[in-house]
Amino acid sequence: MFPSVILSTEEIAALTGFRQPAKQLKELHKHGFWRARRLPTGAIILERAHYEAVCRGHLGSPNSAEEARQREADAADVEAELALQRWAEKRRLRLEQLAADRARKAAELAAESARKAEQRARKASQKAQGSGPRPPSASSRSG
Repeated sequence: MFPSVILSTEEIAALTGFRQPAKQLKELHKHGFWRARRLPTGAIILERAHYEAVCRGHLGSPNSAEEARQREADAADVEAELALQRWAEKRRLRLEQLAADRARKAAELAAESARKAEQRARKASQKAQGSGPRPPSASSRSG
């Protein structure tokens, strides 16, 4: 008869010295069996192949579970930092776009104001030229 793919509950209890699943899992992780996990039912499972590999020294060390958790935490920190950098870059680009839009709008308003001022100056100049002494018209000379 072939052994099961996973260690039995009795084997896990004998290996860890505990019957309580939480203590079993902690003990397994402490000794490098980082693939040990808890099922939704509360039972602890550990694949026999992983158990044998760790026992042969091919996988894990007493600190491998902690090292794996630290690597995951470091990876999460890096991902969070990258996400923050992406957000900051998008924000910077958006602020630059808003500043460019405001500058364009200000330039348009200045151009419109200058155009209106030029029109007013032209009208004033035309009015000033037209209000001076008028040459006598043909109708006023015939009288």
